[in-house]
Amino acid sequence: RQNEEESRTLKEQLKEWHRLRHDLERARLLLELIRKREKLKREEIKLHETILEMQLTPFSILLRVLLDQLQAKDQAKIFNQPVDVNEVIYKRCLNMFSYFQGSCRC
Repeated sequence: RQNEEESRTLKEQLKEWHRLRHDLERARLLLELIRKREKLKREEIKLHETILEMQLTPFSILLRVLLDQLQAKDQAKIFNQPVDVNEVIYKRCLNMFSYFQGSCRC
């Protein structure tokens, strides 16, 4: 009789352990799905940020890409230092846009 009771107790413990393992596995799977969802959300937000930046400041993006290309070509790092105002030849026309549009009288 005592063996039957021990056997029943062990079976109940085994069932409880199986349920616990099943619950933990479900929790692990849920956490994995949440991680994937959050990763997708983060990528989507970065994409929206890039799209918005391109819509609001397309010229800045173009200039940034151009600057990166110029820095890659400047292996001697000549243009890393700022220009001394006393060494500037065309002091009146520092705005390149007005210079190329012809509105600058240099």
